[in-house]
Amino acid sequence: MQKGRATSVRLDDGETIALDGVIASNVDPRHLALDLLGEALVGEGIAGKIRRYDWGQSFFGIYLALDSPVPYRAGSDADQAGYVHIGGPSLDDLAETIAHARAGLLPKRPMIGAINEALIDPSRAPPGKGLMKFVVHFVPYRVTGDAGASALPIGTTSRSLTPTR
Repeated sequence: MQKGRATSVRLDDGETIALDGVIASNVDPRHLALDLLGEALVGEGIAGKIRRYDWGQSFFGIYLALDSPVPYRAGSDADQAGYVHIGGPSLDDLAETIAHARAGLLPKRPMIGAINEALIDPSRAPPGKGLMKFVVHFVPYRVTGDAGASALPIGTTSRSLTPTR
């Protein structure tokens, strides 16, 4: 650090790499500020704010390259959807999912966004193949337990949108 700005990055093995621009980090702000930089560097004010910050829920994604496009039981209209929510059928189910995540629990019935990437952009998959991204919404930032039954496999939480294979 020079004049409050990063000038290099030191790796675990001691190697130092001089900067020629912006540093990008894929760690969460708490780990970056408190563990990697340290309170002495970021200051007591920032460290205190980071310690008190409510992280809320996280999301995670699963990407699948498939042998064919995904057909839904709901029919050809659903097959043409670029984005489908899979989860409980009611607002109460969504509220329960969020409550589980806020309590640090893996939701009993997760809400999943199914994104048909090959339908949105056909150049992303060879002809006749499928490419899906599943985004699991509202999972705890720090997992402390499981809300109950194991999560059902993707595509089995909604009767009308379950893939046929």
